[in-house]
Amino acid sequence: MLATLLTTLLALGVPRTGLAQAAAEDVQLPADTVAAPVEASPSPGPEARLHALVNRRRSRVGCLPLAWYGPAAAVAEARSADMIARRYFDHVTPDGHTVFDELKDAGIAARGSIAENIALTQAGAPAALELWRDSPPHRKNVDNCAFTHEGIGERGGVWTQILLDQPKPVSRPAASPLR
Repeated sequence: MLATLLTTLLALGVPRTGLAQAAAEDVQLPADTVAAPVEASPSPGPEARLHALVNRRRSRVGCLPLAWYGPAAAVAEARSADMIARRYFDHVTPDGHTVFDELKDAGIAARGSIAENIALTQAGAPAALELWRDSPPHRKNVDNCAFTHEGIGERGGVWTQILLDQPKPVSRPAASPLR
């Protein structure tokens, strides 16, 4: 129960230093805002395995575990699927879109930093983490204690991890006549 409260408060953007105070106060959100959904863990599968391995790694370097963030996982899965479908492996799509564009299109933002790690391996979750661990920029992302949430997607051996520092509540976008 306490872990769920902590995760929910972090998802709402309450800083860690204000958690005790926030737990005693009534947190109000604007009427057009929905709290960022928080899931205890991903569905069983390769993403869940990698999520557990990442959190084990983070505990070894003194970081809190990452909460699973389903909306970011959906974007990560779509990015992995796109790389397979269009036969590329890059942080930028052939159309020039980055993870930041994809998250914005999905209505996802963060109060702090956002990062993306990608790996190409058929050998499973441990191999994906090993690739990130052996790459200084990717290892820096995994070991960055400022990140609070992650979403992971895997398709055909392409692994995408999206890390976020306190996802913002998702505003309900107005229907666009152009889409």
